[in-house]
Amino acid sequence: ELPAEGRMLAVPWQGSSALALVLTGSETEAALEKFRRALAAAESENRAIKSFLDRIPEGIVTLDGKGIIEGANAQAAALFGQGQNDMAGHSLGEFLAPESERVAREYFERVANGANGDGNGIDVAARAGENRLIPLALTLTRTGPEHFAAMFHDITASRQFEEELRNAKREAAQATAAKNEFLTKVSHDIRTPLNAITGFAEVIMAERFGPIGNERYREYVKDIHAAGTHLVAVLNDLV
Repeated sequence: ELPAEGRMLAVPWQGSSALALVLTGSETEAALEKFRRALAAAESENRAIKSFLDRIPEGIVTLDGKGIIEGANAQAAALFGQGQNDMAGHSLGEFLAPESERVAREYFERVANGANGDGNGIDVAARAGENRLIPLALTLTRTGPEHFAAMFHDITASRQFEEELRNAKREAAQATAAKNEFLTKVSHDIRTPLNAITGFAEVIMAERFGPIGNERYREYVKDIHAAGTHLVAVLNDLV
């Protein structure tokens, strides 16, 4: 309660007249000035917070207790292809693909009902224009009794990396299969005549049809048999 002087004046009001009570007094003026300073400080703090949020690389959207957007930082507006002021008053699902809208709504309900949303985000697809979707990681956090913050992270690069990794693995598997097929065919085509060579060499070394007659020939046959046996072992290692 503050002491003040009051003046009652007749003033026009919507085509009729009304009474206006004008309060004056030093203490009233001091209270008003204090209020103005507090309001200016709060506005300055809000501008600083907004500037900070706009510099964050992740998209941040604030929501009320019904999941209606109250505000968005610059990155969130850019991700969804909207103006920052254009997103307020809309539900979050309006900016998501149909299949992601249901998932995001269920996620919001879980967090609103007390589930811990920190670190347990979901993947959604955002509408960024006609026929264009952006994969995003969404994490919800409660910031007050009826207020929530949704953080979005663009995972396009990671999705592309995962796709490239899958393609590389698939190509490697195809190359391995082709190599194995080639080695199997080569092994089969070589093994048959090679077995004949080593088999005939063993027959000659055993002199089953008569003596060799020359010691140098005997050494040559041993070398042929050893070489053939070595090639068989190499084929066994390859296949």
